[in-house]
Amino acid sequence: MNSYKQKLFLFSLILAVVFFFSVILIDNSLLQNDLFAKKKASKSSEIIIDNSSDKGFKTKGDWESDGGEGGENYGDDSLWAYDNKDATDEAIWTPKLPKDGQYKVYVWYCGDPNGDHAEKAPYYVHTGKNKKKVIVNLTEKEGKWNLLGKFKMKKKEKNYVRATSCEDGNVIADAVKFVYVGKK
Repeated sequence: MNSYKQKLFLFSLILAVVFFFSVILIDNSLLQNDLFAKKKASKSSEIIIDNSSDKGFKTKGDWESDGGEGGENYGDDSLWAYDNKDATDEAIWTPKLPKDGQYKVYVWYCGDPNGDHAEKAPYYVHTGKNKKKVIVNLTEKEGKWNLLGKFKMKKKEKNYVRATSCEDGNVIADAVKFVYVGKK
């Protein structure tokens, strides 16, 4: 009988362990699904336009591809325009906004392997009839999203970001992100 009690105890212990781990796995699965849903919801409020995007990106003037050699590109490559005091080269990112409201606008630019990027690159955020110039140091904070600011935008108005060449160094056209942050 002693052997029977030991087997029963061992069997009960195994069942308890299996039950315990199944509860943990189920809870983690639900937790991960909940986190995934939140991640998916936050992604739906983002619009990212890369220089290789079929829609929402265009250039005017002379832009060259770095062929991915700049490193830290958002996509496969970045575009750059030589220093030009007349600012005749433009890159334009135009989002299709889902709704009116406040948007944080970010720019992504590649690394500077030749040390010739502009320290005072002009980026302009156009919101309807308004325009704000933001100066960006392209020799710092490469390979990540850099905030240009928070702007009120209406989906039926013309909203876009424009980068122009300048005499300070090469200007980069890689990616721009628009993130909806609410009505106010």
